[in-house]
Amino acid sequence: MKTPIVIESLRGLPVSQRRIELVERKGIGHPDTICDSLVEAVAIGLNRMYLKHLGAVAHYNVDKALLMAGQSRVWFGGGEVKRSAQFIVGDRATFAIGHDRLPIEETVHNAADEWLARNLPRFRPHLVTRPTLAPGSATSRPPSNRQSRRRWTACPSSAPAWGAATTRCADDWMKAGS
Repeated sequence: MKTPIVIESLRGLPVSQRRIELVERKGIGHPDTICDSLVEAVAIGLNRMYLKHLGAVAHYNVDKALLMAGQSRVWFGGGEVKRSAQFIVGDRATFAIGHDRLPIEETVHNAADEWLARNLPRFRPHLVTRPTLAPGSATSRPPSNRQSRRRWTACPSSAPAWGAATTRCADDWMKAGS
């Protein structure tokens, strides 16, 4: 994937004459960008899986991520990976509804693997994905009738909203699903 280089002229006071300059540029290979992108891919994967299995997006949080460095030995013209890097994603997810278990870990692994294949294919074989998600503290069951179940939804970082929106985010999700 080629990323175009954009060059723009600076408007206003030249940087050398300013008292302060704040710059943060992170490319596709920066650990923060990799974590943010993988977490987003995992969230999209969970949304799709919940919709497929439940007809609604169940409650989850996947905003905790860590990219742990691996180890390599490099020499002119080559190198070898001695220890793979690790992507750890954690927080909460809905693992089951009643007695029906949901494929949470498989979904996390697949989402991370697909993002890596598209964006960092050479890094893909050297990254181990470790989901550390845990069930939420409350055991939830969706409403039994189909109409109510369709409205059962949650935001990735909020409590479940049963029927009536308790947050603006939940309200937006319900409008999008109806």
